[in-house]
Amino acid sequence: MAHKRDPSDPQWESQPGSLLQHSKTARHAFEHQPRPTTALTVLLYDVSSSMEGSKHRAAFEAAMVEASANEMNQTHFIVGAFSHDVFFPSRVPLGGSATIEALRQLPQPSGGTALYRAVVEAGAIVERVLDENPLQYDPRLAVIKVLTDGENTVDDGNEEVARAAVARLHARGCVVSLLQAGTDETAANTLGVPEAAALYWTDDSQTLSAACLAACDATNQYRRAVSFASSSGTITPAISFGYTPMHRQESLGNQPRRMAPPPPVHPQQSQQPAHPVPLALNRSETFSR
Repeated sequence: MAHKRDPSDPQWESQPGSLLQHSKTARHAFEHQPRPTTALTVLLYDVSSSMEGSKHRAAFEAAMVEASANEMNQTHFIVGAFSHDVFFPSRVPLGGSATIEALRQLPQPSGGTALYRAVVEAGAIVERVLDENPLQYDPRLAVIKVLTDGENTVDDGNEEVARAAVARLHARGCVVSLLQAGTDETAANTLGVPEAAALYWTDDSQTLSAACLAACDATNQYRRAVSFASSSGTITPAISFGYTPMHRQESLGNQPRRMAPPPPVHPQQSQQPAHPVPLALNRSETFSR
């Protein structure tokens, strides 16, 4: 007759086959399993007619710099563009060299601005990639960068759908950031992008280049902090927004614009709120042709 375990026995929880022991073993295995380390960046560019000329060239060149700089790193890209329609050369993540080829396939500026539809489509792509490749991509390392110089001009009813898509991505730990000309916060408010992830640039190619490259630098800083936190077992950092190439209009006055110096990043001391938007844009290097 088999011996029946007595749960009141203090040795029971350590005996092989106990439910508690199985639970502890499973939890230990989960906490120490290899974490996905590949980052995912979506470059979503406005190619409406108002981007024609130097602004389009500046955005394209900054994207080429970012793709080239990350070619040897564990970062994959999805490239998209929007005007009155939305265009993705590829809806699967690409490496650095393939990203450069995808950038060359983007259409020339023309037409209106289907901003919210573009965000909906980009969000759907990211969610699909994360769902289909959970062992490769860490959602906290997924960043969508939406660059636009104007408001949504295509009335297609996608405002609420886009806001819901952004909320789902934020809940998964992804970052949705907005790089926008001017100081109009309508798009950021409609999409639910907090001030921490909204960067406003003045309406010229020089500050557009600065904004794009500052966003690239900030994304890399954030990802290094996340990787540090994962490897050391500390709390995932939430990096606050610290760079504004364009001050709010009411505070700008006639004073010359000054770039804030980058604050130090101490990921081991940071605390993560429930659903942060963990993006810092805190340094700029002007890139021009």
